[in-house]
Amino acid sequence: RLPYLPKADAYCSEAGGRIFYPVQSGARSFTPEAYDGADDEALKPFGLSEDLKWKALMSMEDAAGKDGYSGNEILDFKSVQKPVSEREGLLWTFATDLLRRGYILDTDGYSCCFRINEKQQTNSSLFNLLLNGAVSVPSGLSTSTNLGCVDFYPNTSGKKN
Repeated sequence: RLPYLPKADAYCSEAGGRIFYPVQSGARSFTPEAYDGADDEALKPFGLSEDLKWKALMSMEDAAGKDGYSGNEILDFKSVQKPVSEREGLLWTFATDLLRRGYILDTDGYSCCFRINEKQQTNSSLFNLLLNGAVSVPSGLSTSTNLGCVDFYPNTSGKKN
């Protein structure tokens, strides 16, 4: 998506769990697509550098843990993601519990959040339990809903911060 976004001072993804800064060059370069009002500077290719202090905070066991990052590095799309049930950290422990209850989770490409999409569920009553707050979310995690999806992420990240 980056080529279609205007240049910014920072790019946040995964419900605020990852922060990247544009740099002049990098191992992987992004070339912005032209848009009305874009000047030459806005259309120069750029690389990205991840905020490693923020990543360390999100990698703590009482947040997302470090295991979700394997296979989700921005410069290495070929490495294999660790299965959710083998990931450590509060977020992934909760995700594993939801899997055991029968929820279908979207974890592909996510390192410090996951999503439950209503359209992917085989049991609509399970999804309604999430929407109605009948599923207890562990202290240390937050949730938000958007367009038929429920997102889960560490309290320290998130759209509300």
